[in-house]
Amino acid sequence: MLQQHLISQEYLPFSLGRVTCSEGVKRLIDQGIIDVAALLKRHTSGDWGDIDQFDCYLNQYSLVEGGRIVSEYSLLPASSDRVWIATEEDRLITSVLLAYEF
Repeated sequence: MLQQHLISQEYLPFSLGRVTCSEGVKRLIDQGIIDVAALLKRHTSGDWGDIDQFDCYLNQYSLVEGGRIVSEYSLLPASSDRVWIATEEDRLITSVLLAYEF
């Protein structure tokens, strides 16, 4: 969430296009383990979760100049499992997947 203040609000929120979820994410949704709508809201608001500074910079650049926007979120506080969200450059599709499914 630290990087959110660096982003020009005029570019947020951005379009997700069609959202697709991997099989692993679908299973976790069905089990009530993750709330994809909440993660997508964070993603489009500029809260890109646990990405590093370089990826944060790339996301900021992509908002203005075009490019893929990527977020990474911890699945559970004490877990090493991660959910990745990637919105493609053309903003026509957003993929939600578990890190090990990449």
